[in-house]
Amino acid sequence: MKKYAFLLLAVFLLAALAGCGTDTPSESPSSVSESVEPSSEAEVTPTVSEPAPSAEPTAAPTPDNFTMKVLQAPAVANPLTGLAAKSADARPVAVMINNLKKALPQHGLKDADIVYEIPAEGGVTRLLAIYNDISAAGVIGSVRSSRPIFIDVASSYDAIYVHHGGSPEAYTMLDAGAVYNLDGMKLEGSVFYRDANRRKTMGYEHSSMTTGAKISAKLQKSGVRMTGKAAGTAFRFSYNDLVPAGAAAEKVSVKTGSYTSEYEFLPDYGTYMRTEHGWSSDANGTGKLDFRNVFVLQMKYSVISGDSKGRLDFNNFSSGKGYYITNGRMQEITWKWASAASRMKFYAADGTELSVNAGKSMIHFVSSLSNVTAQ
Repeated sequence: MKKYAFLLLAVFLLAALAGCGTDTPSESPSSVSESVEPSSEAEVTPTVSEPAPSAEPTAAPTPDNFTMKVLQAPAVANPLTGLAAKSADARPVAVMINNLKKALPQHGLKDADIVYEIPAEGGVTRLLAIYNDISAAGVIGSVRSSRPIFIDVASSYDAIYVHHGGSPEAYTMLDAGAVYNLDGMKLEGSVFYRDANRRKTMGYEHSSMTTGAKISAKLQKSGVRMTGKAAGTAFRFSYNDLVPAGAAAEKVSVKTGSYTSEYEFLPDYGTYMRTEHGWSSDANGTGKLDFRNVFVLQMKYSVISGDSKGRLDFNNFSSGKGYYITNGRMQEITWKWASAASRMKFYAADGTELSVNAGKSMIHFVSSLSNVTAQ
């Protein structure tokens, strides 16, 4: 009897302990976590009052990636924009960019500090994108061939000039050492590469691409001077949110060659969104192309005598009239350009050097100021 009593008592105690176990948490904190599969975390729905924190917090993006205006001088200023930079004396890099409609979208314009649109032959235009820090740029292109006017602009910034091929006149200047240059005709397969999809859909001549990293690596390897020697800044920058006293210019149309660019002023950002051929964005992400300043400069040019391609000769080392457009207004200005060894200078109507809002700039060379309309 004692034996059976002992067995009954043992069964009773085990049952009691099992019943209590349903309300008692485990003493081992590892026992639960070790038994849960990693994917089970996705099944946990956080309550509205206590949202799940982001695994990697990021700063809130600027809507549409537009550039915000800057109203305070930075400790280290980019000489091309007046905005904050890693270096105030870095040597710029200028890249020839395709602007044909069939070759869009372009890559790398959003990363540029100053962009020029200048007529080439046959009414088409090409762009020159100038970068203070080329290493920070992503994909750039498509890259096109050189023309003398673009070499002069690059030289005036003491910039390294990046192109793929060139006209006979351009090669005469390059062979004479007008600028240090990287030529896709010689560097395809290393600094330059062919985009397979562009080559298939747009044509071979519209497929030459490069990247900021490739250009930077080549320049570091070559040992070329990377400290700029051009004195001063591209413009006389102001941080006072200047509003010119000229005509209203919240919507602006600029005809350069046979192409027309449209600009829409964005008051919340103090910049102009640029649209051409129906495109307003850069293929590197979703960033809109916007500029704090737009310059339109009247400059005489004509077809080179005997040139079967209709290439142009510019009277660029001279002076002329133009418009400076910023903050929804358009101001009449004059410009002077002494030589390729110096930057172009800009002046207000009273003859004083023009003050320019700090930020990125778009510059057009046009045959007549009647090519500009604003409202």
